[in-house]
Amino acid sequence: NGIYNDFAPQDFEENGQLVGIQPDIVLALSEVMGVKVNNVSVGTFDSLIPGLSSGRYDISSADFGVTKPRLGQVDFVSEFAVGTSFATKNGSGITIDSASDLCGHTVGVLSGSYFIDQVNQASADCAKAGKPAVTLQTYQDDGARLLAVANGRSEATATTTDAMAYAIKSQSLPLTLQKFVYKPLELGIALKKGSSLGPAMQAAMKEIVS
Repeated sequence: NGIYNDFAPQDFEENGQLVGIQPDIVLALSEVMGVKVNNVSVGTFDSLIPGLSSGRYDISSADFGVTKPRLGQVDFVSEFAVGTSFATKNGSGITIDSASDLCGHTVGVLSGSYFIDQVNQASADCAKAGKPAVTLQTYQDDGARLLAVANGRSEATATTTDAMAYAIKSQSLPLTLQKFVYKPLELGIALKKGSSLGPAMQAAMKEIVS
């Protein structure tokens, strides 16, 4: 199981161990299925789907948003829906009450994440409305993404609502969590296209959430 190791509270390392919501879900699934899982710590999120396709990982529970492009590459076992939130540097004067408030600003996101598609969609909507486009910036890890908005390189940053709130609180970051929440998206555990594990994992998921 390939797990991105820098996305608290979903999946991250603590005292050398992978912990968080995603490892806990996979552990519960494995107990229902009667199998053992070997979690592999992965430092680059955008390497996970290629790792599935190549057979390096059998599954990847790494907070994947279920999007049409990804459905063309891998299968998913559905988990739950979560919205996207934005944060800005304290004192920046930027308020994000709607997607249109992103127009003309730079927004930093994690490389390979579905937030890229969401920001690009917001930017396209800005252009249709005759407003300045959103400038997208991507970062290879979450630490760099958060640092970029804290030091002013990015004017705003986007990630899941839970991860954004957790990061600001746990790291005492000089960031303001904006009230606006962008379209909630279903998250899922990714599997290689056509994997026989899919139906069994989906059945186990129904059992643990019932």
